[in-house]
Amino acid sequence: MLNFLDINFDGKILRGIEHVNINNKMCVSFVHGIPGDRIDARRINVKIARRLERLNVDSIRLDLVGTGISDGDFLEVSYTSYEAQLELLYSYMKQKKYKKIFFLGFSDSAKILLKFANSHKDIILILCNGMIDNSDAKEYLPIKKACRVKGCFAVDSNCGLWYNVKLFKEKIVFDLEKLINEKRIYFIYGNDDVLCKSSLKYVSKAGGEILVVDKGDHLFTNKYAEDILQEKIDWIIKNIRE
Repeated sequence: MLNFLDINFDGKILRGIEHVNINNKMCVSFVHGIPGDRIDARRINVKIARRLERLNVDSIRLDLVGTGISDGDFLEVSYTSYEAQLELLYSYMKQKKYKKIFFLGFSDSAKILLKFANSHKDIILILCNGMIDNSDAKEYLPIKKACRVKGCFAVDSNCGLWYNVKLFKEKIVFDLEKLINEKRIYFIYGNDDVLCKSSLKYVSKAGGEILVVDKGDHLFTNKYAEDILQEKIDWIIKNIRE
């Protein structure tokens, strides 16, 4: 069953979709990357959510502030605001009394999810092509142009998006090794993803177990990689349930 979801965040409405099963005790909340939304490339989040339904797992696909159909301007996007919105989403999931709470993060949502999970001991993370090492972001988002937009200093990246420059100055502190030792985190990386080379080395050095998606680029934009990604997520859910 699908439900529309509205969450108030400082007077702005975050909108999304709930995939709800009967008497289910597990829920996966999708967290898109900074340029993403609740649907994402090739509707990958929708497809994963539907597979989760068949496993009797609830899920939430929410557009964070300034993205998709939620209120706000894209220039308002920051890691600090992401964390505050995750807190609201987490509280909502706790109110529904889920026994297992997952956050499924993509791309550059990884860093803030790591920090968030460090302070919330009942969260399990699944990170897909997580950009954890800052050197990946610097290579991926070189500044091409800059201008004043709505009172903000904005920069143009090489992916066709304008960012508030404050986003690049935010420092996210997390303890990756702690989450790995607590066995509350799963890493999935595509072996054709050129945007996460440093992050992949960072995770390996920290002792993280990596599930590899053959022929997977950063957005898993081919059917073969997409199918493997979904199989990996299925395996994680079933493994934890057992």
